[in-house]
Amino acid sequence: MFDMQQIQHIFEIALASYHQRPLWVLATMFCLIHLWCGCIPVWRMKKALQSSVWLALSLVPPRIAVWKRVNLRRSDSREMLKRFQEREIRCLIRIKETRRNTFVVTLLGTRRKSYSMEFIPHQNLGQWLVDFSRSNLSWDEALAVFLCIANQICKGLQALYDCGIDANRDLKPGNVMVVRLKLSLKPKVHIKVHIKLIDMGTVKMSDGTLYTGDGTGMGTIFYGAPECWTDAKAVDSRADVFSLAAILWRVLTYFARVEQRYEREIFYEYWEHGNQTCRFDELWEHLKATLGTALPLYLSSRSNGNMSGIIARLQNIVIRGLNPDPAQRPSFNEFHKELRSLYEEIRQETNFQISEPQERVSRSRPHPILQDGTLTLQIDGRDE
Repeated sequence: MFDMQQIQHIFEIALASYHQRPLWVLATMFCLIHLWCGCIPVWRMKKALQSSVWLALSLVPPRIAVWKRVNLRRSDSREMLKRFQEREIRCLIRIKETRRNTFVVTLLGTRRKSYSMEFIPHQNLGQWLVDFSRSNLSWDEALAVFLCIANQICKGLQALYDCGIDANRDLKPGNVMVVRLKLSLKPKVHIKVHIKLIDMGTVKMSDGTLYTGDGTGMGTIFYGAPECWTDAKAVDSRADVFSLAAILWRVLTYFARVEQRYEREIFYEYWEHGNQTCRFDELWEHLKATLGTALPLYLSSRSNGNMSGIIARLQNIVIRGLNPDPAQRPSFNEFHKELRSLYEEIRQETNFQISEPQERVSRSRPHPILQDGTLTLQIDGRDE
């Protein structure tokens, strides 16, 4: 059901825009918009070149949603739609129908040139990290929470791979939403953690669908694997291993106050502007030095002796995951196995309980817009 304060806020915005119109006109207009879009767009949250993202109200079933509309104002927008929007819808439909959606944002419905998704009214991992660093948790307790989040990110990625996705290619703190994090101290320390992955517009499909051209770069600065910048078409799940290791590096160094600069500043130190390439080998050496020297000195006075072995293993995992050579990087299954082992071990060392949501299997019927593995989108009244 809705949160009443959110409903009140949404309708105050809507009524303020249409205050001169009679109520029956407003109700009729809202019903027509709902039938056309699948929900009622209320407040534009983000405007991009290819799409607009709105906070929306869905009536059946009653819920708050995110409505995403495709913009077709340029001549090349059709190709951009096929490469980006169709890929995101196809990925979300597969997650909804074939496997589980506990750690991935849920698709609610699709319409002509638009679709609606689950609304998550919370912070992403980067924003949440700033607030969490001010908490009263010890380093050992915070590390347990971080490993729980990393374990859930791996589960979300595994859900993508199980549905025929080769790689996410844009994993970063901004695309990891902290859905729930509750901390109770009495009678026993108990933390509930739940994250979800968003933004599936850059995934690489494994069904042979060619959305990405040869030699095309894709990703986010610092979090994108080196191979994503040279030929994103040829990457696999090891690119997501690099991105997750970069997220872990960001978490470790930020919380430990080791590296105060932004990732972009570090990245551009090794960026060659002339040929638009990065000296990833030198960047890797810098990241290794940060974790290998400054971090142990900081943690030696803030962590008990039992945690030193876990921290050393975590450092090794992160450094191996950041290797610029994908052949030297661990596979996703190996990376996930080591992180899960560390997580289970640290849960036994700490004196509090961490709860995370259980994975569930979706039992929804096949979506009518996806038939025989082919996605049909209508643009300007015609099937593409």
